[in-house]
Amino acid sequence: MRRRLLLAAGPLLIVGLSVAAAATPGHDATADTISALAVPGQPMRLLVVTTLVAYGAVVVAATGEGLLRLHGAATIVTAIVPKVGPLTDSLANIVHVGAAVVAGAGLVAAMLVRRQHAWAAVAVSTAVVFRAAWGTPYYGGLERVLVLLAAVWLGLEVGDHGGEHLRNRCRIRGVVGGGVGGLGELPQHAEVGAVAVGDREQAHRTRRLALVGRRQLVQH
Repeated sequence: MRRRLLLAAGPLLIVGLSVAAAATPGHDATADTISALAVPGQPMRLLVVTTLVAYGAVVVAATGEGLLRLHGAATIVTAIVPKVGPLTDSLANIVHVGAAVVAGAGLVAAMLVRRQHAWAAVAVSTAVVFRAAWGTPYYGGLERVLVLLAAVWLGLEVGDHGGEHLRNRCRIRGVVGGGVGGLGELPQHAEVGAVAVGDREQAHRTRRLALVGRRQLVQH
C-alpha cells in the first residue's frame, strides 16, 4: 500500500500543477513560477494548494525516513503559506521560500543517504542554475524541471523499494556490527577467557616444579 502511494505521489504532483498552469489565463509555464499559480485571487489557487498538500501528505505518510518526511512536510508549508506578491521581505514570502529550500534540501539529503550521488548532483546543479536564472524567461521552466526531477526520483528509487531501503540497511548494519543479541562479541570474550585460564594453569605448573626442585635439594 505504501509503495503504491509513493508511486502515485509524483504523477499526482505533475498532473495537478500542469492542469492548474493550463487553466490559468496568461500564465507562462516557461517564465512564471508555480508559486504564481497559488497567489490569492488566482483561479486555480485551490487546485495548486490541494495538489501540494496532497503530495506532501502522501510522502509523509508513506515513508518512514525522516529526510523524506521533512521534504513532504516542508512542501505542505509552501502550499498553505503562499506568496502574496513580489515583495521578498514580507513574512509570508520568507516562510514560503524558506520552506521550499528546506523541501529541496531534504530531498537532496535523502538522495545522498541512499548514495544516489548522480541524482543529487543533477538536483543541486539544476537548483543553482534556477537561482541564477531569476528574472529570465526560463525561470519557471527550470523550477518545473526541479519538480519533475523530484517526482521521477521518488517513484523510481523510493517507490521501487517501498520506503524500506534505508531502514533495512540500518537493520543489517546493526545485526552485523553488534551480533544477534550481542553474540557477536562472544568469540572475543571466549578468547580472552581462554588466555586467562591458560596463564593461571601455567603459573600453578611453575610453582609445582619449583617445590619439587626444592624437595630434591633438601634430600641431597
